[in-house]
Amino acid sequence: MTCPTCHHPIPDNMMVCPLCAQERGAVALRAYQLDPLRKVAAGQAELTVRPVDGKRHVQMFGAERVFCGLPVSPQHRRSRIAWTEDELNKICAGCRIELRRAMEEAQNQCPPSG
Repeated sequence: MTCPTCHHPIPDNMMVCPLCAQERGAVALRAYQLDPLRKVAAGQAELTVRPVDGKRHVQMFGAERVFCGLPVSPQHRRSRIAWTEDELNKICAGCRIELRRAMEEAQNQCPPSG
């Protein structure tokens, strides 16, 4: 069968297109970051930092991966940082770029009511 959305073939043993499901998951995970990032910007929460391959990375909220996409595990010790330029300059460039994009989105989008 062919996916009606992306037109890639769907394996016979699957009910949904794995590419589209992965994309929907990535969009949902990105949206999930917005509220916690607003709290970080307001000084009500901190970012979780994990050392991976000798570099400091920022872990995504509710996920076992960092903003630049690398997976994390319990062996990657946790520490916390505040949203300051000094601290942000110490993290991986990929995380820093994605984190700033997500923070900008969080601050420009109205929080959900309710």
